[in-house]
Amino acid sequence: MKISVILPVFLGDFEGAAAHRGQKFIRAVRSFMAQTYKDKELIVISDGDPQVSKMLKSNFNGGLANGWIKLVDHQEHRGFIGAVRQSGIDIATGDVLCNLDSDDEFMK
Repeated sequence: MKISVILPVFLGDFEGAAAHRGQKFIRAVRSFMAQTYKDKELIVISDGDPQVSKMLKSNFNGGLANGWIKLVDHQEHRGFIGAVRQSGIDIATGDVLCNLDSDDEFMK
């Protein structure tokens, strides 16, 4: 059974945004990569933020290369989280879907 994790990300400024979101995003991806279950994929949806692609490539190039991490890179900020998540769901190949926010993390 394959698990698809949907992770929408927008690191730009907005009212009520959490502090250190870039660091939290990296922590979220690391928590996914640290899971021992092998049949998995992480679908990162960049909501119009070019930083996301750069951060993924510089920190998780191996995950991108082996297919564990997929990137959906929207060119403009959509704002509505439902539409952003749906674009990840549309390409998910897992039997089970799971959401992970960019400021959360999976426990071991």
